[in-house]
Amino acid sequence: MGSLPDTIELEGIGELQRDSSRPNCYVAQAPFEERTINLIIHDEQITRVKVDAAAGHFRKMQDVPDLVRDIACDMAGEGLFAKWLFEWGGDETTSLYEWKQGLAIDRIWVMADGRTMVDFAWGQPFADHRVTVSGQAPANLKEAYLSV
Repeated sequence: MGSLPDTIELEGIGELQRDSSRPNCYVAQAPFEERTINLIIHDEQITRVKVDAAAGHFRKMQDVPDLVRDIACDMAGEGLFAKWLFEWGGDETTSLYEWKQGLAIDRIWVMADGRTMVDFAWGQPFADHRVTVSGQAPANLKEAYLSV
């Protein structure tokens, strides 16, 4: 692990920086959905080959951002809308469609084997939590949960 550089430049992604607080991660401000998101490339035993593999999975997600967003929002709504509405005192006048429209992808984690987690913006719609949807890149997302 010590032989990996502190920064890696990748086409279509930009500059990945070694994360000082998570040594098995590289992070970048990467283009996604016509804006930038926080990209985290992670692996238990990070290598350059694994960074490149994870980057390839992220590029596939970049190719279909609307699909990734739609599926992630659908999974989040299916798994968490009722929880927000009935357990977290959500606004009963808000429709599921409106709730999903309020979600914004903020961060994407990708591993070399294609596992991914799509994180929505902190505190929206759950105070002090993040809605996370996980699965396989590019858009085979299967589970929604709250993370802190």
